[in-house]
Formats: sequence, structure tokens, C-alpha cells
Amino acid sequence: MAALTLFAQRRFRKTDARLDDRGQALMFLRYPDARPGSLSTIWQMGIADPAPGRIDFQPAIYEDLVHIGRMKALTGLTAFSAPRYADRDDNRHNVPPGFQVVSAESDGGSIEIAARPQTLRRIRETVESAAS
Repeated sequence: MAALTLFAQRRFRKTDARLDDRGQALMFLRYPDARPGSLSTIWQMGIADPAPGRIDFQPAIYEDLVHIGRMKALTGLTAFSAPRYADRDDNRHNVPPGFQVVSAESDGGSIEIAARPQTLRRIRETVESAAS
């Protein structure tokens, strides 16, 4: 189990480094208040392109980040919660161990974002820079 966790973390670090060069980040997104059976309990992996006051999120699959679906603009982001580490339930839904989770309010309702701690910090700083 430890070997699989180490392998997954190494894979995500490499992907994160590639995206960081382009100002993007690997993150997982979920809508906790959505209707049951939709994305209320399922985390969706994708590429985040943070900007002041918003995150453009492109759903993707696999470590090669093959794009699926349409890009979503997460706007009106406010009230980020304190980060917590992903728990067993999050890990069961493909959020890697060691990732942190924050909640936020958006124009579309409540969202939760999971990412590596330094990535999450960078996303928050970029999004919150709109208030300055």
C-alpha cells in the first residue's frame, strides 16, 4: 500500500511541475451541495488556471491530463475555509493522500477544492489577489 501511495505522489508531483511552468495547477473539484448522484460526492480531476477572482477549470483524466468535457469558469470565489487534509473518504474517490481540501463559495454555489498544499496556497493567493 505504501509503495502505491509513493508511486501516485511521485506521478502527481511530476504532473504538477509541468503545469506549474504554464501557471496552471492540478486540482480536484467537487460540489458538496449538488443533487445526490451528481458531483456531490465525486471528485473531478482537472487543470486549474487561477486568475484574480476566478479559476478556469478544465476536467481531465489520467496523469497525462487528457481533457474531457467543457471548461468551467468558477467565479465569485469568496470565503475560503481553513485547509484540511484529505480523509479516507476523499482518498476513496481518487484524491491522493497528502492533498489538502478547502471549501469556498462561488457564483454557482459551494465548492470544494483539493490540491497539494503548496499548489492550494498558490491558487488561493492568486484568486484572492482580486481584492487588493
